[in-house]
Parts: sequence; C-alpha cells; structure tokens
Amino acid sequence: MTLVFIGPAFTGCERPEPPPVAYAGPTLACGDLGLARTVEAQPNGYVVLDETPSQGRFPARLAVVRLDKPNPLFVCDDPLFAAERGWEIATLKEEEATIWNTLLKTVPRVQAVAVMDRSATVSPDCDLKQVIESVRRLGTELCLIYGPRMVPDDCAGLAGVIVDAATGQYVAYVQSQAGAIDFEPPRPDRSKYDRSHQDVNYLAARRFERQVRNCVLDLIGRDQPPVVTQPSPWRDSQELRLPPDSVPVYIVPNHRMGE
Repeated sequence: MTLVFIGPAFTGCERPEPPPVAYAGPTLACGDLGLARTVEAQPNGYVVLDETPSQGRFPARLAVVRLDKPNPLFVCDDPLFAAERGWEIATLKEEEATIWNTLLKTVPRVQAVAVMDRSATVSPDCDLKQVIESVRRLGTELCLIYGPRMVPDDCAGLAGVIVDAATGQYVAYVQSQAGAIDFEPPRPDRSKYDRSHQDVNYLAARRFERQVRNCVLDLIGRDQPPVVTQPSPWRDSQELRLPPDSVPVYIVPNHRMGE
C-alpha cells in the first residue's frame, strides 16, 4: 500500500530587482572639455557661450564624440597603468548611436548627425584639438564632445560642449542630471527585464539628448542667412538705362488668343 500525503506547497516570493546602479567612475571637469572656466547651468539645461548671432552656420552637420576612460578590467595592452591614461573616444553601442542619428532627423537645418568612434581619429586617446581636426577633415561643421560629469551620490549626469569645427570656437555647453526622484512610470509594453525607467544612467542620457536638441534649435534661431555674393538677376531702371520718369507700356490684345 502506498501512502500519498497531500499538503500545501510553499513557494518563495519573487523579490523585485533593485534599480541599476548609478555610474560611479571618473567624471569630466570643464577643463577636460577645453573650457577655461566653470559654466553655471541648470542641472538639465544648456548655455550658449557665444551669444553673437552667427551668419551662415546652418545648414550644418553634427558630429557626436563621447569621451570615456578605459576600464582596467578590459585593457589588454597596459592594464596596470589604465588609471593613468587620459580620456579616450568611446565606441557607442548601436542602440545609443541610433538615437543620436535620429535625434535631429526632423530638423531641416541639420543635414546629418555622425557618431564618431575609436577608429575615426588617428588615435583614440588624442586630445581635443585632434578630435576637432578629425571632424573638420570629415567636412562636418559642428562637433558635440561629451561624457560623464560630477553629480550627487546615486545620481548620473552628462556634460558636453558644441564646437564650431572650422574655427575651434566653443559655441554652447550642455548638461543633464537624473536621480531616484526622476524615476518614470514603466511603459505598458515593456519587457519585465527592462529597468530603464529606474535607470538613472538611461534617464540622464535621454535628458542630455533632449537638451542637445533644444540647444541646436536655439542656435538655428540665432543664425543669420549667409551673405550672397552672386549678383541678383533683377535690374533697376538705372541699370536698364531707362528714364526715371518713364511710363510703362502695356500691350493688351483686342481679340482672343489662338483665333
């Protein structure tokens, strides 16, 4: 005889996963971006550094360059001295690069957005002047150089500058910040493994992109049309050698055309 005991089954409760950890690595200072002084801006905002109205800056193309410091765990050539290495051009993930490529797609005055990677320059650890020179050789008028910035604990932030590649002039400063208070409601169609609505790094990146878009639209509004050097096809009375008091003559047909 076989005895079968039927009792309640106890299952453990599934614990919710904690939010992704905020970036805690090296951060860019204003000096790392080539700025001579600290720029005061809103946590999520931008500052136009050159308020003089530009002339003929747009339409233009924009190059995007992200700076990062190598992680000692993933440096094969010299892991012991990775901490002493400076900022290098990072290669963005495909999904991040796609967001930049489509950020200004509906702005007619922006012809294209090109995301540069480690292979776009002579060396990935080149300085800012060499980065801008590489952008200039590509025929791109504007360059966005950005990276992580200093923010309070458990927050994430980005900061960057927009540079005129032709002159090397710094045009604008942009920054963003996100913390736990900025968590967003999850999308109804999201995967249960998608924690982006609670990822301060993700939220800071999306805020930074929105501020860059707003800044570019502001720069377009400040831009003046270029000076036209080609002579106008129109001629006034002096150029046509007509008397200034001449009376125009109108010829009106007295019958239907085609008869």
